[in-house]
Amino acid sequence: MENIRLSPPWYTFANEIKYTYGLSPYITVNDLEGEGDKYTLTIKVNYDNDIATALRNVLPLTHKIGNITIDIVVLNSRDKVVPVTNKAYTPQTLAQTFCTALYKNPLFIGTVLTAKKIPPPMQSTIGDVVIVIRKSVVQFFNDDISDLCSNYNEVAAKVFSLVTKLNYRPHLKISFSTYDPDCLLQKNIYCKNYCNLY
Repeated sequence: MENIRLSPPWYTFANEIKYTYGLSPYITVNDLEGEGDKYTLTIKVNYDNDIATALRNVLPLTHKIGNITIDIVVLNSRDKVVPVTNKAYTPQTLAQTFCTALYKNPLFIGTVLTAKKIPPPMQSTIGDVVIVIRKSVVQFFNDDISDLCSNYNEVAAKVFSLVTKLNYRPHLKISFSTYDPDCLLQKNIYCKNYCNLY
């Protein structure tokens, strides 16, 4: 009988980025490279360097799974490594950073600033900025024996939350939400000029 197994979780993580951020027409997520306990995921931004800078600041520099380390490298349109700026944000500048990183991404609807819109206990859980993601499922082949087609299947907003930095200087938090046309809190979309509204 053929030996059936799940894809290693570091390959799953790379594909989670590929099938979320990598859906942008300007972003190319390369195949994971490396062996043993060290891997590198290189992401190329083929258009505006502002997108490259924004993407670099919302993705972690490294991601650890057990004793495996994945370094995430973002290259700009000139194939130069983009450094993390590590700046302090306001809710508005943080929302704008996501609008830039996700520019023309088909899964991206927009951002919502939560200040004065939800009660403080709820805001401490949800965060200062909510990134609204289209109602969609991320799907890719993953050697998953629990699925008829051996695929990974997960709600897109959740996948974004798995691969994105959620906390920012000085004390800001973000979260992801699935688009709901009936949700009044998602009506006031911030930075519409960067958004794909459906």
